[in-house]
Amino acid sequence: MPSSRSLAALGALNGRAALVVGGGGHIGRVCCETLAEAGARIGIIDNDVESAENAARALREIGAEAFAAGLDLADEDVTRAGLKAALDRLDGIDVLVHTAAYVNQGNVAGYAAPFAEQ
Repeated sequence: MPSSRSLAALGALNGRAALVVGGGGHIGRVCCETLAEAGARIGIIDNDVESAENAARALREIGAEAFAAGLDLADEDVTRAGLKAALDRLDGIDVLVHTAAYVNQGNVAGYAAPFAEQ
């Protein structure tokens, strides 16, 4: 049961759009659940499509609006296209949570570019 000061009790995100990158994993899924309890519509992006779909299905079963999409963040062009599709589907993003892990020995700025541009 949410405490009186929790996001869920306050309905702080009613109708807001949240995109959770890595939302099919353990930490990401908890983030999705918390955001949904607070009233947000949830877009889940993960390179493990099955995990993302399972997380979205679980959220829909408790009455939340959620969708899942597979996305390989290692591919910048795919990331740009996937992020645009999520933006279109959610009609913008109010909350962005990034829990995906990707090991890159290169420049972080290049990796983050698709997110910064949106």
